[in-house]
Amino acid sequence: HFRPESEPMAGHRNTFVDCTITGNGSPEAGAGIRVDGATHDLVFRRCAVEGDGRQRYGLSIGPLASDVTLEGVTFEGNLSGDVYDEREP
Repeated sequence: HFRPESEPMAGHRNTFVDCTITGNGSPEAGAGIRVDGATHDLVFRRCAVEGDGRQRYGLSIGPLASDVTLEGVTFEGNLSGDVYDEREP
């Protein structure tokens, strides 16, 4: 979870490669990966996000986040969908 921080304090410029994120969220409001705050410049490359039927979304992007890049990321077992993007109307 990238916390809801202001731009100077947010978790920028992180790259995740060949990782597996499993069952990190909850059915109520959880996501395997949650990007909150003014976080930017995140890259997920060749990662697997597995919900195991327990988490709502694989990736949830908050309204202030930007530049979240997915390259070869696979999603499975998420209850409501793979990606929920609050930046989109």
